[in-house]
Amino acid sequence: MKLNISNKDEGMSAYRLNKLVILCFTSFLFASNCKAVSIDILQEQCADIGFKIKTPGNGECVLRLMKSVANQKNREESERKAYEAKVAAENVQRQQEASLRQQEAYLRRQQSEMLELQRRSIESQENIASEQRRSAGLQLMQKGLESLNGGGQRLKTTCRNAGIGIVTCN
Repeated sequence: MKLNISNKDEGMSAYRLNKLVILCFTSFLFASNCKAVSIDILQEQCADIGFKIKTPGNGECVLRLMKSVANQKNREESERKAYEAKVAAENVQRQQEASLRQQEAYLRRQQSEMLELQRRSIESQENIASEQRRSAGLQLMQKGLESLNGGGQRLKTTCRNAGIGIVTCN
């Protein structure tokens, strides 16, 4: 398809074509989650710099501003991704630290239980030794009673532990 453009409309049509190209470029650049920058705003910014609107210089300026905006968006996206990666890494580190704290607490509980078992074992061994001493004492008392009753005449005397340190003999 060929466009018929007269000389007086040539500048205006080139401007419109330029604007259409810029608009398409902007739409393409910002089609993702970004808002498109208005061409009119960019043209006015270029005019403020000193480029007359509807001139090739203004069009080039607009393109450069669009590239600058696109670069800024890319930098912002990169910074956002870097921030998200940093947050994710911090979350992983916090999870690892929490896991370590749980493991340490578990080990402390295990150690405490082992110490309690050792304490009970020692206490049981002490009770056994005490009972053995008591039993040996009872046997000595039995022999002493037998010797008091006359060595030849043996009365059957039995001593037993009635509990809590009480010994009864008959």
